[in-house]
Amino acid sequence: MARYIVNKNPDDNGTYVIHKKHECNHLPSPENQIKLGDYSSPANALFDARRTYDDKVFDSCKYCCPECHTE
Repeated sequence: MARYIVNKNPDDNGTYVIHKKHECNHLPSPENQIKLGDYSSPANALFDARRTYDDKVFDSCKYCCPECHTE
């Protein structure tokens, strides 16, 4: 299990990026992090983020979660 966070600020495309908190070197500053929780995969974190915040578009970080990165 890894702990996942999402940047509270969207990127230039309006997408909110999910990161593995303790594995990524490209995290947003602490004040711009929203805790998602602990998940067994980035796909599970993305699914939960999309379910919880259904009005936002999410993607995973291309550095720490490349298996689910789509942008």
